[in-house]
Amino acid sequence: MPLTEAQAGVFWPLYDAFQGEMRGIGDRYVDIVARYAATFPAGAEGEVAKGLMQDWLTMQAESIKIRRKYLKQFSKALPTSLVLRFFQIDNKLMTIIRADVTAQIPLN
Repeated sequence: MPLTEAQAGVFWPLYDAFQGEMRGIGDRYVDIVARYAATFPAGAEGEVAKGLMQDWLTMQAESIKIRRKYLKQFSKALPTSLVLRFFQIDNKLMTIIRADVTAQIPLN
């Protein structure tokens, strides 16, 4: 993503802070997937299944909260087109990572 020197001076510290907060979300995602995978081949049931679903929903809500927070911060300092591009790239990378992690769990 091309940035001017002034834009880069604003972007990279915000990006580092954003990644720092999102790292915790990523760790929780991997933990949830690992706990789910540990239930195979029978699959999660009862309270375990409910707990996994609740943990996943909580993690998703916290991810959105962090993204909204940084959307505001990026938008104050950078042109909207760059902010949109950053979140587009970030979303694509997260989709690839999630696909790689979850590909290790069979659907049966």
